[in-house]
Amino acid sequence: MRRLPIILREDSKLRIFALREDDVQKLLTVENVEKYRLNRTSMRNKVLIRVLLVTGVRLTEISNLRIEDIDLENGVAYVWHGKGRKQRTVLIDPDTITLLKTYCQGRDPESSLIGLKPRQIGYVVKQYAKAAGVRWAEHVSPHRLRDTFAVHWVRHQGDLESLRRLLGHNSLATTQRYLVFDFDEVKAQYDRIFGHKEKRLYE
Repeated sequence: MRRLPIILREDSKLRIFALREDDVQKLLTVENVEKYRLNRTSMRNKVLIRVLLVTGVRLTEISNLRIEDIDLENGVAYVWHGKGRKQRTVLIDPDTITLLKTYCQGRDPESSLIGLKPRQIGYVVKQYAKAAGVRWAEHVSPHRLRDTFAVHWVRHQGDLESLRRLLGHNSLATTQRYLVFDFDEVKAQYDRIFGHKEKRLYE
């Protein structure tokens, strides 16, 4: 039986689709899928994938992000063109900062971080997902990586108010949709409570 990704809220028009953690690892470590591209392009694509996964920014936000919007010393990025033209600060992990320091070195601070249009960004993300062997790769997109960031935040006990601010939501109710039903996790808990003979709740 084909395993689903982390899983869906079918009672909502806003369908959630998030990658499993092992698929995220595949996506982060896949080799360059464009064999004959320059190394600069390969690094750009790795930066693109990592920034989407570790910040949860929207597609339009990363396409508008400039070199000078990233504070490499403090591990943050300033999103100036968010939804509704709101401004916010997002966090960046140390591994991504290390990659960004190499990638940004010697570049014009006012230049675009990625230098791709939204449609091109979507194409790169999907191609990397396919090359990495990610499950349901045909459905992987920049927005799905945003969903992945949010779902994993919640699963690892990150609080909703902090997530709301990082994602740039106006309402906490919007962020609460990431309290998703993960069938595999629920089944594991069910088996722990009801399934194992030596620990079974009821005889």
